[in-house]
Amino acid sequence: MNVKELANFTHGWSGLCIGNPGSVPRLGVGLLCLQNGPDGVRAQEFVMAFQAGIHPLGAA
Repeated sequence: MNVKELANFTHGWSGLCIGNPGSVPRLGVGLLCLQNGPDGVRAQEFVMAFQAGIHPLGAA
């Protein structure tokens, strides 16, 4: 990854998702739409997910 691609991928952009890292078409990495998990602290509408099977201890 060159510097421009790395900056685009790590900085991301705002949108409907919690996280939107940029794409890197040259490497075949498309756009991602990230949300909190079902146990996340932010509530999002129109997101479906099953409960997490294992709860990380770091969240306690």
